[in-house]
Amino acid sequence: MNSDYLVIGGGPSGLLHALAAAHAGRTVTVLEAADHAGGAVSDILLDGVRLNGGAESYAIGTGAMSEWIEALGLSDQVVSPQGNASWIHSNHGPFPIPGTSLWGIPTEPLNKDVKRAVGRWGAIRAWADALLPGSFGAKPGISTYDYVSKRMGQRVADRLLVPLITGVHSADPRTLELEALVPGLIDNVKQYGSLRRGARAILDKRRSASHSAKTAGAAVAATVPTMSALIDGLVNVLAQRGGTLETGVRVTSLRRNHSGGWTVEADDGRRYEAASVALATDPDTARELLAEPASNIARHIPEAPASPVRLVALSVVSPKLALSPRGNGVLVPPDTRGVRAKAMTHLSAKWEHIERFASKVPGRVFVRLSYSPVDGELPDPALFPEQAVKDLAAMTGVDAEDIEVRDWLIQDWPVTQRRRLPGHAESLAALSIALSEDPTLELTGSWRAGTGLDAIARFARTTHVPPAPSGTTER
Repeated sequence: MNSDYLVIGGGPSGLLHALAAAHAGRTVTVLEAADHAGGAVSDILLDGVRLNGGAESYAIGTGAMSEWIEALGLSDQVVSPQGNASWIHSNHGPFPIPGTSLWGIPTEPLNKDVKRAVGRWGAIRAWADALLPGSFGAKPGISTYDYVSKRMGQRVADRLLVPLITGVHSADPRTLELEALVPGLIDNVKQYGSLRRGARAILDKRRSASHSAKTAGAAVAATVPTMSALIDGLVNVLAQRGGTLETGVRVTSLRRNHSGGWTVEADDGRRYEAASVALATDPDTARELLAEPASNIARHIPEAPASPVRLVALSVVSPKLALSPRGNGVLVPPDTRGVRAKAMTHLSAKWEHIERFASKVPGRVFVRLSYSPVDGELPDPALFPEQAVKDLAAMTGVDAEDIEVRDWLIQDWPVTQRRRLPGHAESLAALSIALSEDPTLELTGSWRAGTGLDAIARFARTTHVPPAPSGTTER
């Protein structure tokens, strides 16, 4: 089979890139190994209600995802979270995440909510950041933890930064490069003279990007009934643009063909001849597929070990939890006593449309708990749902005896989230240079674009797709 532009991988990265290529005039074919598109955007059925089984929202961030949502005609399906603060549960007790903060970096260090989180002296130490030179602590490749602790002190880093990064990104802030988490923050600090002012500038920019009445003031948004509406929209618009999605196609090899394009083979014997190829896979798969036909590119693909995540969704009846939720959810720092989970999202408190479903049964709530490996191992599935109920009780202050489980299920994501090791940004820069020399090849994915749908959307929007080579045979 002949194709103009072949995208390998039908997750959000692959579909967004495919649509960008279609907008650039290419005729696109997407190959997905699973029996459905979407990757980490998928649904589950819990107690008769369809919920998100993977990504449950997208960051407003730069507005890139919002632009795609509008282009897909999904604006009327966008909702924002209800206005409940999220909390942190640690060995220092429970406290709400400060309202004006960027990944736990307080922009108003002397506010009461910051003092509650880090104590009086911790708040004063964070405020003293303003006395440091804007260049203090800045060096290439510095980790998020090192930079924040140098400028604002260890209490801010340990009590705010660590639970947010480990809970949301399953990443270690001690190895996660700051530039990978918040591109441009160090430059902002140099420009505005302090970390809190630099962080505030980024928050102000994000708020201005949240121009829709539905998302004004929110940090995230979602599509209803689930985030799968985004995937369906991408697939539908791609088809309208002449693109094709083929599922159940596992690519096993790539090689250059005599016409300067690519020969792509699948495990079922199918063969594709393509003028251009884009790999929207995990970095290990991309490196393996390109090792022989493009070794100069494969060697620049950074090592990004997988961070497995086990999600446990619960439908429970707990009148106390329904009446007095602990915000929209709770984040838990590593090594917190009495809790194995790293995070809990109170879905029916966070999202009004889920609350409406939950309220059809008096006292019912929907929650989702996240678990990361300890000593390399995820918790034994045989421990659930009891372990999840125990953790939920500890994080919310509700007695476990007052939590009745109606339904539950486990959803594992073994390779979706990736850890960015030191040198990641440097490797990506070298990779971009190598790719610029080959107009027939592109790589995308969260390991390159950044974590989260907004980062992927921004990358898809800015990636250059060259026009089809003359003489291309389209499918």
